[in-house]
Amino acid sequence: MEGDGWSVGRAVDELIRRNPALRDAMFDSRGRMQHAIVLRTAGRPATWPADKETLIEDGGQLLLTRFHSGG
Repeated sequence: MEGDGWSVGRAVDELIRRNPALRDAMFDSRGRMQHAIVLRTAGRPATWPADKETLIEDGGQLLLTRFHSGG
């Protein structure tokens, strides 16, 4: 998603709006982000919900990844 003025929260909300099935993969039934989801912006971790209002730098990226484990 491109544009100016994106916050971490706005970007996550827009991602879910465009891909509704991600809501269940990213959040538990109480609205808390799954522990396996990792957010980073500007090379630093972003925590949910504390960093929802953190602005993503112009030309910056929000990295969203999910850790998997098992055998």
